[in-house]
Amino acid sequence: MVNKKAIKLINNEEYEKANQLSFILFQKKNIKEFLEINNLLLEKNYIPALPLRGYYHLIEDAYHDNNDYGEKYFNKYLEERPDSTSVFKKLLHHLQKEMKKNPNKLLTILLRIIMKVHTVMN
Repeated sequence: MVNKKAIKLINNEEYEKANQLSFILFQKKNIKEFLEINNLLLEKNYIPALPLRGYYHLIEDAYHDNNDYGEKYFNKYLEERPDSTSVFKKLLHHLQKEMKKNPNKLLTILLRIIMKVHTVMN
């Protein structure tokens, strides 16, 4: 069952607050509720929910969608907001933390994302 607070926020079109709630749940490793809220936000075409979904697949489910590491979500975000780079600054910050845990895997993933972003932006 989807988080009642999230449903209320989404029904009241308070998408940013619902997205923040989903991020908190993601940080707490409550993946089921995070995905449920994120799916509802994506159904409402709430574009700022895309990078978090991409980040989820990058870290937690890299083999999703033929091993795309969440790239399709990052690509869609860049298509909708081509001038935005702040999301990638945040992503890099989180990746730095994760690289301490498993540097080889994340470095490869990061390089793939950088190449994809470079291709999309040029």
